[in-house]
Amino acid sequence: IVLATDTFDKMPPELKHYLTQQQHLILYNLRADCFKQHGGSNCQVQNLFYNTTSHQISHDVRIHRPFATLRFDVYWYWSTQYLPHSKILLADSRDVVFQADPFRNIPSHVHSKGGALHFYEEKMPIHTSAFNMRWLKAAGYTNAQIDAFKRKPILCSGVTIGEQIAME
Repeated sequence: IVLATDTFDKMPPELKHYLTQQQHLILYNLRADCFKQHGGSNCQVQNLFYNTTSHQISHDVRIHRPFATLRFDVYWYWSTQYLPHSKILLADSRDVVFQADPFRNIPSHVHSKGGALHFYEEKMPIHTSAFNMRWLKAAGYTNAQIDAFKRKPILCSGVTIGEQIAME
């Protein structure tokens, strides 16, 4: 199990102790430099990038962006640490409950160059959700860009499952 957490200095000591004692847990401490703007947080990830010229940890040189967007950069980086056909589940842990092995009915595409990737669709179009419309505008999409896909169904970014090669 791979788990991303806040930095240890912000974590209750008993939780830190519990997590660090688990044998089958890979624990990443995610540090983000964030500031509030227009009701949301804009962030840059820290201690994730490496400069191959200076051989030093490098700062995130891209613009600050909503944490909900930044997490996909982190998911991509973590996915590069695994073999191409490793199965990966990305989930927002706040509202996900496992009732069975999530990989049980996910077919492998070992013979496919692109691998398998599964998204989950909600029953309503994007433009009917004030939350999703606000998120798109905060992420920098223009009205013209949003108009091109606003009648499409919402794809839930809270759960994505597939093979590493498709995630990358």
